Amino acid sequence: GYNGFCMRNAFWSGGNTDEVIFEGKHVGDAFYNTTRYGEDLQSNTAGVSMSAADAQLRKDSLGVIMRNWHPGPLGFQMISDAMAYVYATAMIHAIDRIEAKFSNPSEKAAKQWESRPILLKDDLPPPQICDPRYCSVDTAPTCLNFEKPTFGWYGASIAPPDDDLNPYRGTKQNWIPYTKPVDPSTYMIPKLEQKLYQQDPDKCQFPDRASIALPDDDLNPYRGTKQNWISYTKPVDPSTYMIPKLEQKLYQQDPDKCQFPDRCGAISGKSPESGRLVFKLPKMEVGVIAVCVCCGKDVAELMVLENEFLQVELNGLILNHTSWDIWPEKKCVRLVSQHGNIVGDSGHSYLSLSLLEGNTQNVKISHVITI
Repeated sequence: GYNGFCMRNAFWSGGNTDEVIFEGKHVGDAFYNTTRYGEDLQSNTAGVSMSAADAQLRKDSLGVIMRNWHPGPLGFQMISDAMAYVYATAMIHAIDRIEAKFSNPSEKAAKQWESRPILLKDDLPPPQICDPRYCSVDTAPTCLNFEKPTFGWYGASIAPPDDDLNPYRGTKQNWIPYTKPVDPSTYMIPKLEQKLYQQDPDKCQFPDRASIALPDDDLNPYRGTKQNWISYTKPVDPSTYMIPKLEQKLYQQDPDKCQFPDRCGAISGKSPESGRLVFKLPKMEVGVIAVCVCCGKDVAELMVLENEFLQVELNGLILNHTSWDIWPEKKCVRLVSQHGNIVGDSGHSYLSLSLLEGNTQNVKISHVITI
């Protein structure tokens, strides 16, 4: 619903079909180049004076559609405008119907108004965008997510190795947490720039560091003297590195406003020594189970779908690779499309992932989707 009604469809409904606006850090949506707040931006904002150049930088920052997989300011404005339009239109239609009733105060009309039927979920028409099997359910889909930040009910959970109900208790279960590191040589380079030169990544290296003369360098005039100073690299703060420096400056008196961890995360395994990764699954209406992997938009095919050394079991039954498919995005694989909520002997349902001899992939599970 979020993407269907508020993000991409809102843009397409305006007559645009150019996907480039959804590339990371793209400024402008072909209608506007900044938010309404940005249009009214003055050279003095939040008590901080800015040069004309800084003011333009801030306007451009406010005009970003997608920071990465998260919307930027203009992306959020697009979403909020679409939602406001849909709900305002619905309220106008409702008021029109109420006015029509009041304009016909006959006994029949009054009786119809009093006995207005209550509409339930099953009375709604079929979904326009989503597969009815997945969208006409009483309980919303759940997603266990190892990325940061993450909010809401997770659904599936990692079963503790020593849990009495864990059917694989007593076996190796040594998969470890993974957080994607921030590359200090490229984090200053916009993702779109890196993508343009992905065949020649050295063009996007920007270490932003000075060099040091080696102590034994023949040209070092102090060769032979003590030179034991140690190296220091300023750490990249993962909670603020996505926030433009100018934004941080505006709110330096209230730095909590600029906290945004935004890190890819996963649980990873490399070899049979990693043992099993066991998930306790929630109650499901349809029985769909999918896993997503880290890190990238189209890594699931190689890491999961075509990885013959990845073994997946559902309640002790080994799942056949040939029944898997890419869904709902290129970073995810649907392992089970519908199984009728089968449970194991414990009364619960468990999913197990393990790696066989010969595996060369560092398998990183970032999400578990259940419906």
